[in-house]
Amino acid sequence: DALMYVASFYGNMGNYKSFGDTKFVPQIESSKFKAFLSGGIRSEDQKTKFETYWTACSDRMYSLEPRQRQLGLGKEHGVTTYFSANCE
Repeated sequence: DALMYVASFYGNMGNYKSFGDTKFVPQIESSKFKAFLSGGIRSEDQKTKFETYWTACSDRMYSLEPRQRQLGLGKEHGVTTYFSANCE
């Protein structure tokens, strides 16, 4: 399941499907996915960086809050980083 998510992520250039703009989440427990991703860490510097990135994005990676389920313009339609927050 971890490899499937990683392949889908890279194939879609993110965690939203390139067709339909709907979000997909890992079908594996967060702790197991974290262990999978951190398996190649060899130095303390890499470990520190990984922990920083994991802390910053893991909750949103798994989040299926209504606004985060799809890409779209406006608070009712989804989330976007292409336009500023004041764009409706």
